[in-house]
Amino acid sequence: MAQAAPSQTGKAPEKEFKVGLAMAGAVSAGAYSAGVFDFLMEALSEWEKARARDPAGVPAVPDHRTVLAAFSGASAGSITAAIGLLSAWKGAAPNVAAAPAWVLPELYDTWVVCPDLTDSPVGGLLDTSDLHDAAGKAKPVLSLLNSEPLDAIGKRAISAAQKRVPETATANPFLPAETHLFMTQTGTRGVPYAIGFRGGASVIDYGMIAHADRAHYVLKGIGTNDFTSPWASFDASKPLDLTAAPGGDGPAAPDFSGFIQDTLASSAFPAGLQARLVHTPVADYQQRMWPLPLSVGEMKALVPHWNLQGPGEYQGVAIDGGVINNQPFDFTRYSLMSLVLPDGGVVDDLSKLPPGAPLTRASVPADAVFASNPRNQQDADRMVVMIAPFPEPPTFLTNLPDIRDNRLVTMIKRLLPVLLQQARFQPEEAVLALRDDVASRWMIVPRRYDAQKKLEPYAIACGALGGFGGFLDRRYREHDYALGRLNCQLFLANWFGLPATNPHFGKNKVMLPQPVSGTINPNVPPNVQAALIPLYGTAAQLVQVPPWPKISKAKFNAIMAAIETRADVLVPQLIKNEIGGFWGWIATLIWKWSGSKKLTTMIRDIVLTDLIARKQI
Repeated sequence: MAQAAPSQTGKAPEKEFKVGLAMAGAVSAGAYSAGVFDFLMEALSEWEKARARDPAGVPAVPDHRTVLAAFSGASAGSITAAIGLLSAWKGAAPNVAAAPAWVLPELYDTWVVCPDLTDSPVGGLLDTSDLHDAAGKAKPVLSLLNSEPLDAIGKRAISAAQKRVPETATANPFLPAETHLFMTQTGTRGVPYAIGFRGGASVIDYGMIAHADRAHYVLKGIGTNDFTSPWASFDASKPLDLTAAPGGDGPAAPDFSGFIQDTLASSAFPAGLQARLVHTPVADYQQRMWPLPLSVGEMKALVPHWNLQGPGEYQGVAIDGGVINNQPFDFTRYSLMSLVLPDGGVVDDLSKLPPGAPLTRASVPADAVFASNPRNQQDADRMVVMIAPFPEPPTFLTNLPDIRDNRLVTMIKRLLPVLLQQARFQPEEAVLALRDDVASRWMIVPRRYDAQKKLEPYAIACGALGGFGGFLDRRYREHDYALGRLNCQLFLANWFGLPATNPHFGKNKVMLPQPVSGTINPNVPPNVQAALIPLYGTAAQLVQVPPWPKISKAKFNAIMAAIETRADVLVPQLIKNEIGGFWGWIATLIWKWSGSKKLTTMIRDIVLTDLIARKQI
């Protein structure tokens, strides 16, 4: 670990590794990411129990600590991170004897129990309650699916976490006392910036608008670890103090209401789910840090070009953060970085500075920079783990007629996928991720094998219909949540390690591969790498995954009927609101005469074809 210069020397560092989680967008496949998060909490909690139960046992429990130091999410990844952290606030509540198992009840409820097209305790996504008020008067159409259940799910998770009594009185030592969470958003209003170009004696502003946005929260009270990120701490943020959170039922507290809206804005899939109005203090945009190789002074100089000042709020409508940044790796990586001062001093952790020598955004020298996290296996102590639920790559055209098709409608249809895929193409990250000698970047992706240990072509059940398939049936979500837990367990048991000679390990170590339910993976070279997160207690018992799920014909038919019902309300209402008049009347007649039947038949054929191909019906 890089150390501070003599002028910055503070508390001696502990034997500790810092891990940041970056959770990619995935629509309903967020159930997989949630399972990964759930098992991570179980593994770290069971390790703490083993440490407390037998601090000097034989064999001795590893005495280093692995801290989940920073979090970022896009789309469904934001929901997983936000609700996962709220659930972790009250600690693990193991339900591992059940099938499927879980330890974070609010996270499981959010991703498995509630989000369903028709069968949900908070209302289905195909309900029509969002299209009219209590008196039956039509309301504006905000999205193809009913998004009101998502608000209810958020409030339900917060209420349950507030009321739950933790199993232990001590907060999580593997989470920071101030936990940073970044959630990407796509702002439809945008934020204006300008670069001044000099032409003779004048300056010409070149204007730009940034639509890639984010919500940055600092959750206080989830953990007790004192790690304090320089980069994330210098960035403007919204505090969420859980130590002062009220308990009981009732409406969400003001802090929570903004938190819910920012989370849902990050996951507002365009057209499918409701776009969200977000509020951010104007001052926050003036005090942003950027995940870019810039000096602190350059980051401070990059401010909006607008006339909004003072304590006012910036308001705008935001949609899915995954439209522009679906793999928020950069926010997590910079949150782990060290600050390099002009005199050569290196500050890894603001909490390690001596009293009376604080560093703040205002006091840090302008020419200070942030250093990349150590990549060599021998030195690495900070690493980002990306949880990416979609293992299936985008479509690459191979059919010659399709390749040569340049018709206007075809080009319009291809435009959005082109923009999305290019925005998500990050060659620098891909190159480093492919290098075996880079130990600062890891990834967990879905893997499912058949009885002969051959890789199955489809890993996750929720991957059907471009990621919306998980909303069809609870069994799809149960399977993927459990698969996420299993894949995380095997990742920790077999791969997530560094050389035992890495100086950030303590005296005691557990070597890879780790036994899971008494068995060892013969494909992993033994006694080469030491485990970053050793498995104890229930975390060492092999996670059981339900059989590949299939929706019943009765449930499928009920969903098709609900789609038809919603379409018959939504489409005429949309025509009336957006077209109206004579042409609206004509469009409504066409819809009622043939459009309704054609649309529902087309949807039925698309859904059925995909489910049959994936053997999910």
